[in-house]
Amino acid sequence: MIRKMLFSPGKGLLLVTLYNEGEFAVWDVAHGLRVSVSSYLLGRSLKALDLDWISQQSPIVGKAFERTNKRKRTSPL
Repeated sequence: MIRKMLFSPGKGLLLVTLYNEGEFAVWDVAHGLRVSVSSYLLGRSLKALDLDWISQQSPIVGKAFERTNKRKRTSPL
């Protein structure tokens, strides 16, 4: 499911979508094509919590990331 959608600044020809799973994608609205995807985040056990645009030329900045495989600490008895 989609958590957040943002059009790029300016003419808004690009769209970024942030998904509940913590991945995101950049779409070319004019051509209906996905031009970038963040599947590398899951490979590194990271989850994007929020995103925003830097500028029209510089697509995305991740505002917050979270580790998805937190280790449980065991305490001695």
